[in-house]
Amino acid sequence: MKLRYIGMIAVLGSSLLLSGCMSEQQAASAPKVKKSQVVDSAIEKYSSEDRLLHFAAESSSLMLQSEGNQLYGPVAPYLMLSLLGEGAVGTTQKEVFEALYQTPTSRKTLHSFNEELLGKYLGSGDIKMANGLWLDEPVKLTTSFKNIAEEYYYGDINNVSFTEDPESAATVIAKWAAANSAEGIYDKSLIESGFAIVLLNSSSLTLDWLNPFDVKLTKEEMFYADGKELKTAMMHQSYASYPYAAGTDYVAISLPLKNGNRLQLILPNEGVDVRSLIDTKEKMLSLFWIVENKASKMTISIPKFRAQNSLDLQPSLEKMGFERAFSKDAADFSRLSSNVSLYLGRAMQNNRLSVEEDQVNGTAYTQVMMPVTPEEPKVPPVVVPEEPMMEFKLDRSFVYLISDQDGVPLLQGIVDDPSIMN
Repeated sequence: MKLRYIGMIAVLGSSLLLSGCMSEQQAASAPKVKKSQVVDSAIEKYSSEDRLLHFAAESSSLMLQSEGNQLYGPVAPYLMLSLLGEGAVGTTQKEVFEALYQTPTSRKTLHSFNEELLGKYLGSGDIKMANGLWLDEPVKLTTSFKNIAEEYYYGDINNVSFTEDPESAATVIAKWAAANSAEGIYDKSLIESGFAIVLLNSSSLTLDWLNPFDVKLTKEEMFYADGKELKTAMMHQSYASYPYAAGTDYVAISLPLKNGNRLQLILPNEGVDVRSLIDTKEKMLSLFWIVENKASKMTISIPKFRAQNSLDLQPSLEKMGFERAFSKDAADFSRLSSNVSLYLGRAMQNNRLSVEEDQVNGTAYTQVMMPVTPEEPKVPPVVVPEEPMMEFKLDRSFVYLISDQDGVPLLQGIVDDPSIMN
């Protein structure tokens, strides 16, 4: 008779933020990942990039609604849930892949897309990711799942003894996390006796501004949120011409980071609740697809800040359709392990982020834990009239998006209080 195990997912995404200075010729361009000419009723026509963006938009709209500074990275949950879907069977697998916006046809390209996505972040670049799997000694993976985990998800598979020595197992995993980008943030207390499997995604971002902010221009100013006046360090830039987008309820700009990465800032209009900009999947998608098609003289003021959070992702994932996967009675992950029964019991994400004058830094880890369950040409210059200077000043709650050179949404967040320097 199979042992019965709980599958707990603790999902972590990449974490980082921006700070930078640039010339007008270096203004950030629109992301390469663009909206497909499709409708939601024809999801089988979506590209692989579309599917990731739809998952990112829906999950972000749910994850970022709590009060206070929020951080969430959708790439790691997408990758980890994709991998776990490969170990699911029947209705459980159907539910997982539908929640990931996959169809039977599109899943044929899922492996190669995720392999290519992860491949960009391997090695010594400014964005790094790594996947590790730890099995309790009696646990055996199926051959097919092991091959998929190693070939397409670059999984580093190891054996430990969660049952006999969880403390040593936690130390082993923490050392791996430290060596693979998540140094100093791994919580060893999460590892307990009786675990069957732990899957971990660690990530880091070390992003330089294309043109750093001048530290001499940083000064203490007021930030307004929830009727409070908060003192915060504000960084400044000025431009003769700068692109921006003006929506019904917001103004948005993008600042470029090196190697094609960018940070987008969305400032709600006066009187508009910042969370109302992202409270549906459709609204979040519209922010992913913003194009800055206007230009003006501009001063830009951005608070420098640090943030850290730990998110319980399970409630939001269940709202997205991952219900059976979290049920010990209904889940079926028999394609994952050949000798134990598994289900997902918990999902978490841990992020750390800092935005400074010279650099944006972030570390994060995603963890999936499965513990044992109790028995149950030239033209003449044109003279242009002098135009007024536009001011883009983030002096109230705002949304930010960080994406890579291909427009992959690495991190989304809200700043309610930049004066919190954790």
